[in-house]
Amino acid sequence: MIAYQRLNKIAVILLLVFLLFISVTTEVKVHAQETQNPGGLYVETQICPENVVKYARENVYRFIIAERAEKGIESNNNLPALGSPFALVNEEENTITYYFPILYNNHIEATFRVYEVNGQLAGIYSEALANELEELSKKTTAEKPAVIAVNNGNVIAITCEGIDVLQKDPYGKNIKEDKLKNFQKISIQSSDNEVINCKTPIQYLSKIDTSEITVNNTLPRFKYLNTTIRETQSSYPWCAAYVTAFIVNFRTGRTDIRAIDVVKFAHPNSNNIYQESVSREQCIAFAKKYGLNPYEPSSNISYSTAKHQIAAEKPVYMGCDEISGDKKGRHALALRGYNEQTGVFSVWNPWYNYYETMPIDTRIYTATNGSRWEWKRSIIDW
Repeated sequence: MIAYQRLNKIAVILLLVFLLFISVTTEVKVHAQETQNPGGLYVETQICPENVVKYARENVYRFIIAERAEKGIESNNNLPALGSPFALVNEEENTITYYFPILYNNHIEATFRVYEVNGQLAGIYSEALANELEELSKKTTAEKPAVIAVNNGNVIAITCEGIDVLQKDPYGKNIKEDKLKNFQKISIQSSDNEVINCKTPIQYLSKIDTSEITVNNTLPRFKYLNTTIRETQSSYPWCAAYVTAFIVNFRTGRTDIRAIDVVKFAHPNSNNIYQESVSREQCIAFAKKYGLNPYEPSSNISYSTAKHQIAAEKPVYMGCDEISGDKKGRHALALRGYNEQTGVFSVWNPWYNYYETMPIDTRIYTATNGSRWEWKRSIIDW
């Protein structure tokens, strides 16, 4: 009997020791999970309006499908997640652009930027800021979020470690130090602000509303020209020359034409070639040198004409006017693809080394830093 009681006591002691070990181990594991960096992207931001979130939820799928169609991916497996948005405020241009990260396995692979013009929402899907935001996520926590803003055309992030330039101003302007004081304090000062983890997924609708999309059965369902980006625009005012070289290379099968060739052709006697710009007439003349015969219509082309141009293997020169800010500049893009079933175009902005997808039903293009451009003129039939 005594031996039996001793065995019971030993068993109880062993059980208590085991439970204590489990308790300590569990406590350590929980504590470790709470303190380790979960890989989030924490940003202090203005609260995103509900209608913007609704637009992203209802529309991002068609942009994803368009991208997969271009890449030849037919399966809908392994669709990306739509992250939570932050607001990118550009005070100089008086614009706000809302960025939704696009996540594959919690890694930012693309972004969907949503903007409003004249009461209408639109979105652009591309690689813009994707790598930069992923790197930025390594420097943020819920207690130490980043503030992302535009400073003199530069997209910057301020963290406790300092200032990161996520994307430089396309015209080469430097950061204005006197404006940094507005962002130096990283803490919520207004009820309009919140700290969010941009990698927190938002459920989106995995279907396409085709009620507003007109499909032309005489054209391919989608068409993306096999163009190649060989150079990107520096701070020189050569956007028209970059787009012209891009198109002429594709149409002639050449690989050696560059923007500087277009500028030198237009200004053979210039003493300062890097300050020269190129007119549309000069772009047309340059193309004729290579046996092409493009022209500028008296009025801008319709969406139908644009799609027919792409179907005929002819990119479209898009002449744009700036509609944001006080300085009304001009810029040029190239239209090089469409998808009728998803209602999108594929365009190239010579500022960037990637293509972007924008809706067919808008003529307003918003750059990464929030500057806005209206497609007003075209050169076709290259």
